[in-house]
Amino acid sequence: MEILVSVRWYDGYLESFECKEVRFSADLLWMHLTSEQNRHIPSRGIRWFSVTTESYEKPKSNMHQ
Repeated sequence: MEILVSVRWYDGYLESFECKEVRFSADLLWMHLTSEQNRHIPSRGIRWFSVTTESYEKPKSNMHQ
């Protein structure tokens, strides 16, 4: 199962990550990426993050159908 995580940084930059697993707390956003790497982002370093599709994002087509 692939999870798309969008992160909005304080400078306005929007970054998206394709993840296998996501965990978050008040202090840390942890992601296990599909590239088999881990990414740790301190929560105080980002404006917001989302694990759902935002209204401006185009839905990904499912290639396995």
